Amino acid sequence: MEPANYEFSYKVSDYESGIDFGHAENRQDDKAEGTYFVVLPDGTKQVVEYEADEDGFKPRISVIPADTASSRAGDGSYLHNSIIL
Repeated sequence: MEPANYEFSYKVSDYESGIDFGHAENRQDDKAEGTYFVVLPDGTKQVVEYEADEDGFKPRISVIPADTASSRAGDGSYLHNSIIL
């Protein structure tokens, strides 16, 4: 059976309700890489960048304080294999 190869991304932003989150992933053979984020009610942005392969799920978690996150939220652009947050 061949492994799945794919790439996807999405972003949901509704500034009236305060909803702002997204996810992007790229998989080639047995390795997936991706990023997902959520902006919390206080404006803090939590970001998880990850790799998943035969050795398991390996996340790198970061937190961007509200004053920094708000100036960059809503960009929505991306590069191959990574979202510009």
